[in-house]
Amino acid sequence: MNPPDHFQPHPLRRSWDLLLASVSADCLRAALEHDLFSQLQELISAEQLRLHTDIPPATLAPLLDCLWSLGLLERAGECYRASEVARQHFEPSSPHYCGEAWLLRLEALHRVGAALGTGIEFAPPPEAVRSGWAEAARRQLAQEQQAVTAGTAVQLVERCGGLAGAARFLDLGGGPGLQALALAQAWPQSRGVVMDFPQSAAVAQENIRAADMDGRLQAIGADLRDADLGEGFELVWCASVLHFVEDRLALLRRIRSALKPGGRFLCLHAQWETQPELAARVMPYYLPLRLRGHWVPQPGELQTLLREAGFDSVEDLGHVDIPLAPVQVLLAR
Repeated sequence: MNPPDHFQPHPLRRSWDLLLASVSADCLRAALEHDLFSQLQELISAEQLRLHTDIPPATLAPLLDCLWSLGLLERAGECYRASEVARQHFEPSSPHYCGEAWLLRLEALHRVGAALGTGIEFAPPPEAVRSGWAEAARRQLAQEQQAVTAGTAVQLVERCGGLAGAARFLDLGGGPGLQALALAQAWPQSRGVVMDFPQSAAVAQENIRAADMDGRLQAIGADLRDADLGEGFELVWCASVLHFVEDRLALLRRIRSALKPGGRFLCLHAQWETQPELAARVMPYYLPLRLRGHWVPQPGELQTLLREAGFDSVEDLGHVDIPLAPVQVLLAR
């Protein structure tokens, strides 16, 4: 039986934890930059590991202990090895590796955080964003879709009834197309379309061709602000796209028109949460988006827009984790 704990956390605890979080992030950054997890597939001591890494000897043992405290290493006596989550997501040979994506997000958030309270411009030119989109779709976005979002898409579509027979689906803003590939593989008779910027759609088409899915999947490059979405879809999947669209109501009306009667729209977007625990996870990540002038809906705002767009039924399915913060899942019909 554990003794009672008479000590309560100090009111400054959450603020102190912010300081610790920055050091923890740098521990993982150092491990990824030095490819440490590849050297830790089996139990090995810090002394032995020094022969395989250029991390300074005085730094290595404390760093390993910190990574252990974060659940990224297992420890047995004086030996360490990568934990399951580290082997799956932070070891480069893993199919679910997302270390590059994590480092990119860290760099972007640090850059925005450092600019808070200064006169630095938050919004890069649209041309600069789109010019780097193809490379991001090929590497970092693909890593995140493979590691997280593709599996989430399959689970949510299954929860909403799946895809019967030769059902057609549209992945709107689908990036490198790995979500669409996962859906097509889960429902072998279905057919789908991935629509995104032309730069991203070209990457999606490469992935479709590599998976030998040309006959069932198609990637279309378009500007979602005014693109013809097609028609007759049983399902439209749209995650974190509406933040970047000015005339959201017009796009939602086009999505509704693209659905066949009885079709489903799965809409996944973050909102500016009012529940403290959710807000603490959502707001730090979506603050840069708001500072750049993009839309992050208030609670209930997206449901109102969906009804205004003509959807008769809007069901809140709760929140799911997709990089990097929880998003609300709405099912509209």
